[in-house]
Amino acid sequence: MSSAIHKCPSCGANLTFDASLDKVSCDYCRSEFSVAEIESLHEKEMQKEEQYDSQTHGYHCQNCGAEVVTDTETSSGFCYYCHSPVVFSDKITGDYVPDYVVPFKISKDQAKQAFTKWVKKFKLVPKGFASPEHLEKITGIYIPYWMSDAHANIDVSGVGDVITTRNSGDKRYTTTKRYRFQRSGGISIEHVKTIASDKVNQALINSVESNTKGKLEPFSTAYLSGFFSQRYTIKREDVRAINEQKTKDYVEDLVRRQIDFQNIQFERNHKDINITKWSYILLPMWILTYNFKGKVYVYALNGENGESFGELPIDYSRLILHDVVGFIGLLTAALIGGKFLW
Repeated sequence: MSSAIHKCPSCGANLTFDASLDKVSCDYCRSEFSVAEIESLHEKEMQKEEQYDSQTHGYHCQNCGAEVVTDTETSSGFCYYCHSPVVFSDKITGDYVPDYVVPFKISKDQAKQAFTKWVKKFKLVPKGFASPEHLEKITGIYIPYWMSDAHANIDVSGVGDVITTRNSGDKRYTTTKRYRFQRSGGISIEHVKTIASDKVNQALINSVESNTKGKLEPFSTAYLSGFFSQRYTIKREDVRAINEQKTKDYVEDLVRRQIDFQNIQFERNHKDINITKWSYILLPMWILTYNFKGKVYVYALNGENGESFGELPIDYSRLILHDVVGFIGLLTAALIGGKFLW
């Protein structure tokens, strides 16, 4: 059975029922409340707690015994107190068990070095942006993806042009020859991926997404130890149309490159595409965020191949200082030059 201690809404001290007033009163600030008011406040507090409990889970760290609280989508992380890696295995069951994982190849130190090298290219970022304290906040996280393989039967025909040019004296001659083409056969398309989480910046992550062919490992929770990870929040059926369109675009591009004509006109354009396999996978990313003047800037580095992308904040006060220093330098040079001229 759960217990409840009613606190004063005004000062936070304990409340007691005053029989003579038929009210609940606070001995500290002398506030008085009706029973109905306290019941209403208590009900609101309980609703907040229920909402919090439904969105979080608590686990006991096996190393230090502290309670680790996490949201419903996080499946691995760290103890807040002893910083031991924790895998929340009860969240990785049933449909939430990934098929494959691409393990981290880039260490935290390598990720920090890559970030520092990237930032050095820009002189107008805030001073604290590349500080050691900020770099320590870079976080390794596994991002969930839905990956599909497909097979396409192709049967296309039509006409296309081959255009050549030649120069003769001061004139240029262009020759256009039209040819018929026909292509048919089967194509296998593998590893078409779409992010399966609505908790991340998808445009940013897509910019550093790696080609995972030949680098997928059968899933094991051992790969998660020491990193954060998320489980999917977007269902497979919700990305089916996206993966199908990506596959169609790839097939269309491949067919056109195989034909290698200009001004292609299809007379028959049959492409029968079927997804043959779905896989739930985790891909590694290093993420670093920075809050500057109310806006959050995010840097992402692929944990497998080191590709990176991010948006940099600009400290306009440094821009003004840079311009002033440049102007003083030019003025000094002009004065020195003037001295010699005069």
